[in-house]
Amino acid sequence: MTRNPNSLRSDPADRPKKRGPYDSGQMGERRRRMIAVAKEMIAESGGEGFTIRDLTRRAGVSVTVVYSAYGDKEGLLAAAIRDFYDNLPLARRRPATTLDRMLREIDAAARIILENRAYSRAVAQLYFSPTADDRIYRTIREIAVVTFLPWLESAGARGETAPGVPIEALTSTLANDRWGVIFDWARDRVPDDALAKTMRTSFLVAAAGATIGDARREVEAALVPLWSIT
Repeated sequence: MTRNPNSLRSDPADRPKKRGPYDSGQMGERRRRMIAVAKEMIAESGGEGFTIRDLTRRAGVSVTVVYSAYGDKEGLLAAAIRDFYDNLPLARRRPATTLDRMLREIDAAARIILENRAYSRAVAQLYFSPTADDRIYRTIREIAVVTFLPWLESAGARGETAPGVPIEALTSTLANDRWGVIFDWARDRVPDDALAKTMRTSFLVAAAGATIGDARREVEAALVPLWSIT
C-alpha cells in the first residue's frame, strides 16, 4: 500500500505558531527599544559615535534583529531621527499656511532645540558631516522641508511666489539655512537667547527673495523688528 505523502503532514492550522525574534508583537517591542536607545546614544555620543554592538547590549537585542529591522546602523539612525520628530507636538499640528503661524512654528522649533540640547547638536553635526549616510541626510532635511512647504505652496497658489522660483529648490535652501543656524548654535556661535530670532531672520530673508505681492510685503514687515538693534 502506498502512502499519500500529504497524509504525513499536519494541517497548518494545527501547527503551533512560530514565535521568537520575528513574532510581530515581540518585534514591535524590540523596535521601540532600539529606537529609544538609538535616540539616547545620538544625544550621548553623536550619530557616528556608537556601534551596533553597544546598541544591542543596551537594547537587549541581537545584531541579527537590528539588521533584520533596519538593514544597518545608518537605517536605524535615520529611523530614530524620524521617530523623534514624529513624536513632537509640532509634527502633529495642522500645517502652517500663514506667515504668522510659520513664525510661531519656528519659535516652537527653537524651544525644542534648546530643550533637547545634546540631541540637537548631534543631529546638526550629522547633517553637515561629509561621511553621513545619504538616508540620514535626507531624513534630517525632510524634517525642515515639511515645516516650510505648506506655507510656500499656499503662497504659490495665490500667485505670490516669484516667477520661475522652483518650490523644491527653495525648500532645500530653507532647510540648509535652518540647519546652518542650528549648526552655528551647536558651535556656540549663536547664543541660546538669540536662536529663535536668528532662525526667524534666516527664513524671512530667503522668503523675501522668493515672494511677491502681499506675501513679500508681509515678509518685509516681519523683518523690520528683527533688524532692530534693541
